[in-house]
Amino acid sequence: MPPRKRFAAFGSTARSDEAPSLDLQPLVTRTIQFLQNSPRGASRRDILAAMHLQPSAWPSLRSALERSGEVVARGRGPGLRHVHVSFLDADEVPDPESQPRARAIRALCAKLEELGEIDSAIAQEATGMDAESVRRLLRGLIDDGRVARTGHKRSTRYCWLG
Repeated sequence: MPPRKRFAAFGSTARSDEAPSLDLQPLVTRTIQFLQNSPRGASRRDILAAMHLQPSAWPSLRSALERSGEVVARGRGPGLRHVHVSFLDADEVPDPESQPRARAIRALCAKLEELGEIDSAIAQEATGMDAESVRRLLRGLIDDGRVARTGHKRSTRYCWLG
């Protein structure tokens, strides 16, 4: 019997040049409703189980939740919880514009819009981050459908899709 293939929540785990267009809004809305009923928040594992999702769906969902401004990550390591802002004090709610990750994404998007296509070195220069951190940001933009990746290894380029 041939081995069974595992599929992610949003398509196959294999990457292709043509990323399917995903509408995460209904899933984000359901997740936010789930977190509104969880005063202590929920871990990544709890959220994935409640939404019936594969772990490979987490990066896209996490970035969409961060962009919504209604969910904040609290804690570190295994104690990391995602909490709805209604359960936080007013002084605990972060300004999304002041977050270093948000600033880096804005700088990266601005550079991509300006040049249309960049490589890792230009992205590192624009954000002031190391190569691995820049790759993580770019992967998030690729998952969101705003950037396309072409080439491999040293010839990898990132193209702005908008």
